[in-house]
Amino acid sequence: MKEFLFGYPVTYAQVDIRNKDQYDKLICKLLQRGIVWPLDSSINNHIVYASYPSSWEEINIPQELNKISNDISCYFLKDRDIKLSNKRILNKFIDQDFYEWVSQLNKKKKISAILTYFSGAEISPKTISKIRSLGIPIFTFHLDDRLHFFGRLIGMHFSGPVRVCNMYDLNLSSSIYSLKQYAFFKSLVLYWPEGVNPNYFKPREYPKFKYDVVFIGRKYGDREALIKYLRGKGIQIKCFGYGWEETGSISNDEYVEIINSSKVVLGLGYISFTRFQTLKGRDFEVPSCGAVYITSFNKEIENQFVIGKEIFTYNNWEECGKYIKMILHNPEIANEVRKNARTAVLNKHSWEIRFRKLFFNEG
Repeated sequence: MKEFLFGYPVTYAQVDIRNKDQYDKLICKLLQRGIVWPLDSSINNHIVYASYPSSWEEINIPQELNKISNDISCYFLKDRDIKLSNKRILNKFIDQDFYEWVSQLNKKKKISAILTYFSGAEISPKTISKIRSLGIPIFTFHLDDRLHFFGRLIGMHFSGPVRVCNMYDLNLSSSIYSLKQYAFFKSLVLYWPEGVNPNYFKPREYPKFKYDVVFIGRKYGDREALIKYLRGKGIQIKCFGYGWEETGSISNDEYVEIINSSKVVLGLGYISFTRFQTLKGRDFEVPSCGAVYITSFNKEIENQFVIGKEIFTYNNWEECGKYIKMILHNPEIANEVRKNARTAVLNKHSWEIRFRKLFFNEG
């Protein structure tokens, strides 16, 4: 099946999902600017993280960065007291504010590297170029780029990664299927699945399980139909999140408590209302809590976990119901999977491991 861009058939360059080729290109690219890469892990590197951020980021990213350096500086839009209603003016103001903040900080102490969660809506190619001219490597990660690579059109610019990916020294994508888009726009990209903070998402001891099965997430798309189907098969499911009548939104602490109070946590990997699937935060957060997790099968999650040993997956709703009943009736199997899931996260999937690979090429 041919793929099209702006109505024209395109041939995408091949991208090595093992990342070695791309990482070698990063080393050469930075060396041309006189920057030695990777960083030396034996010294205290000054690393900047820039984002809005969401509550999800706050319990994951800064804490895990602090495990690789004691000199982490954070630029958070929500703390900058920027109140402008016009989006085009707002984005221009943020763009200028971020560069001035970086420039002043770099004068006080040389910045080793910058990692952002900024796409075309928050930063311009010109500002990225100006930061690079300061001798600072600047990277970004994108967790929704399979669906939002272009984003919305704001004025004359797209809000997604497409506007800025070619200017960043490196893009980090959590979707195998997005890598070819970066390659088409001649941008350097690493395949970078999401991770987890295992010190926050961890097993908590409770006298007994409170729920048989839980689903945690907004109510939309196929989620409601799947829940209705499973309940029709006699499976007791409690739903948490925006839109579900019985609960509503929950806090991060409640999220972890619910995971630990459940015999089985149900997932569904579709993006929004599409049939696309991608890795999600819960794919790592639930196993990190030492819980039994079952979600829709996709090749990416198979690359991260051993199916049937660390997590379970299903190919259709009937299979989902069958596996859930098997887990509920076999507590010995469930207990073994819980232990394996936690071990897998500690060995392979913490954000600290992701960061050590990115900044120090460790692992």
